[in-house]
Amino acid sequence: MSIKLRNILIDYGNSIAVEDLSLSVKEGELVSLLGPSGCGKSTTLNAVAGLLQISKGQILFDGVDVTKRSPQKRNIGLVFQNYALYPHLSVFQNIAFPLYQNGNFKREIAKNNALRNIEIRSIKNNGKSVAKIQASEEIKATLKTLVKTYEAKFDTIVEEFLLKSKALNDKYALAIYGNKELNAFRSRIFISWYDASRAFIEKARIQMLNDIAGILDTSVSIFEEVQAVKNKIAKVFKFTVMQFKEVLQIRNITSAERRYKGISEAVKTHRKTFVQEIKVSERLAKLEGRQMVWNVSLDEREQLINEREQQNQLWEAEFLKEVEKLGDEKPTIIANLEQEVIAILERAINSHGDEAISKEEYNQLIAVQTKNIKSFRREVRMAVNEVAEKVEITSQLKKKPSELSGGQQQRVAIARAIVKKPKVLLLDEPLSNLDAKLRVSTREWIKKFQKDTKITTIFVTHDQEEAMSISDKIFIMNKGVLQQGAAPMEVYERPANRFVANFIGTPSMNIFEDVEINNQGNIIFNGQIIGQADQFRGQTVTIGVRPEHIELVGTKSTLEYANQEPIMAQIDVVERLGRSDYLKVLVQDREVRVIYDAKNVDNNNTSQAVGLNILKGKIYIFNNEAEQELLGIV
Repeated sequence: MSIKLRNILIDYGNSIAVEDLSLSVKEGELVSLLGPSGCGKSTTLNAVAGLLQISKGQILFDGVDVTKRSPQKRNIGLVFQNYALYPHLSVFQNIAFPLYQNGNFKREIAKNNALRNIEIRSIKNNGKSVAKIQASEEIKATLKTLVKTYEAKFDTIVEEFLLKSKALNDKYALAIYGNKELNAFRSRIFISWYDASRAFIEKARIQMLNDIAGILDTSVSIFEEVQAVKNKIAKVFKFTVMQFKEVLQIRNITSAERRYKGISEAVKTHRKTFVQEIKVSERLAKLEGRQMVWNVSLDEREQLINEREQQNQLWEAEFLKEVEKLGDEKPTIIANLEQEVIAILERAINSHGDEAISKEEYNQLIAVQTKNIKSFRREVRMAVNEVAEKVEITSQLKKKPSELSGGQQQRVAIARAIVKKPKVLLLDEPLSNLDAKLRVSTREWIKKFQKDTKITTIFVTHDQEEAMSISDKIFIMNKGVLQQGAAPMEVYERPANRFVANFIGTPSMNIFEDVEINNQGNIIFNGQIIGQADQFRGQTVTIGVRPEHIELVGTKSTLEYANQEPIMAQIDVVERLGRSDYLKVLVQDREVRVIYDAKNVDNNNTSQAVGLNILKGKIYIFNNEAEQELLGIV
């Protein structure tokens, strides 16, 4: 399932937690929301989950607006930072708990059992007669083809008219809220109108399916007058049609009715939310000492809305006219069905006559359908065992949470989140309570699990190393504002601004403010030239260099350096890390951090001077102004 956030605003009254946030997550992606404490990442996750309502904007799942839906109706799995397992329940009971609350899980079981019981009644009605069994199966296949053909024609009409609806609603939404600043309102009014069209279509679909049921009733009444019905095998047709109508109701009509109800409720919510969002925007504008600037006046707005309504009524009338043409085919459909059924019955009689299947074969037919009748408890047990196997805790199912390690408890929390087969998995700093070694192994497991299951996942963390290692894409936030969203290496190699550059990387980037670039394009640092940036001549900028992009003089390297002469520095701190060492030095009053591999620094001599070289193409130049966006890399 894809996720889109459009112009999200979360206003707590005395502070704005998230401001004008827009981002997209593709189906099957694992993305991270990364940032310091209080930046709004968990707040955003809670909004996606439906645990808090946004003040303005839209949340779309697969293009469907779920902004006002409850968490239960969003088909999400949520894993909290502190696991939130029930201590008095076993691991099995913890994982199974969501299934007892899941209406869809229960409905699917009831639907399956109803269909299986219909099949059992059909078998019993046909008895051991081979002719009846064959006729029944062929009639059902014929009726399925009839429904599929009818629905396909209807869907062709729908596809054409939804495009017309989109064009119509786009036109008027753009006319009313065409400015970029009003994108959120334009999107909301478009979705409201478009969903109203979808609801209208679903209502027509229900009528179309009921028309098919009517065709079946008509065909039965006509068929009863046909001479072939005198043969007892012909009664199979009437019984099969009645059962097929039950299947049509369960599989098609009920589903269409649920869609119609859901879309209709969404339309009401859109309209209510739309009014609230306008009020919130006007209040914020007033607090900021400005006025909302609308694209059109209120009178023009009303005029455009009325004009769009008139156009939409024409659209509805044209759509119904096209659908009604399907009804013109009823006499032909019924006549063809009659002829086809007569042929099926005659073929069955001529081929098998009074031939009968054995008692064992008959019992086997019943047994197959009976076996497929689902027990709620058995389905829960199977679902729990399946997900426990995926998260590798099958042997722990009888234990209580207190008997598990932190990593095992985290896996139980994930198993509980995915047992109901959600389309979206939301993880709120799930590794923060684990020790360093377990955190690494668990994040590796989460990445592998997500790739295997292909669940769209949003992972909240403040640990940039975690985000870099696990994510397909990283969204970095600060003070409620999205700073950058890109693939991990893109964020690392080309940060959007100084905040991102400083936040990504361990240790953090060395930042030097008020660095002069002279009229020859030379970058002057500590009185010497450390690089060339001709495009920024005569400017004062902020520069950044990552610790891993600085080498000590004497390091064996074939890489090209930006500086012409080594930069001399005094060692302040040396940390031996094993794989690499960390060095903090002073260049006059500026502190510089270096990650190096060579073991050519005496840790006991804190006054030792060293020479530094900066790799060419690794000096980041940022604007000295407040936004401090990245200007270039030299």
